Amino acid sequence: MQSVKAYLAKDNIAEAKSYIDRLEEDLADIRLLFDTGNLNIDAILNAKISLALENGIRCDYKAVIPKELSVSDIDLCVVIGNLIDNAVESCRTVKKESSLSVYTLRR
Repeated sequence: MQSVKAYLAKDNIAEAKSYIDRLEEDLADIRLLFDTGNLNIDAILNAKISLALENGIRCDYKAVIPKELSVSDIDLCVVIGNLIDNAVESCRTVKKESSLSVYTLRR
C-alpha cells in the first residue's frame, strides 16, 4: 500500500497501476482456505498459509474470529502475519520435514 500511495503522491498513475497488476499476479496463487467472516484476517491467513504450502510445509489450521475485536483488524493482521512469517522461516531452515499449526482461540 505504501508503494501505491507513493506513486499516487507523485501523480504517477501508470506506475501505480503496474504495481497493482504485479500484485494481482501474486494473488492468483493464493488459496481460499479461510472464511472467518473477517475479510482482512481471511486475506492475511489465506496469503500466509498459501505461501507455507507452496514451500512444502505441512499446515494444520483453524480460525474462528469474533465479530467484535478488542484490537483493530490492521493490528491483528500485522501480528498474525509476523507470527506466520517467522514460523515459515523457521520451517525453511529445518533440515527435516516440518509443519505449521495455526489456531485462533476465543476467550
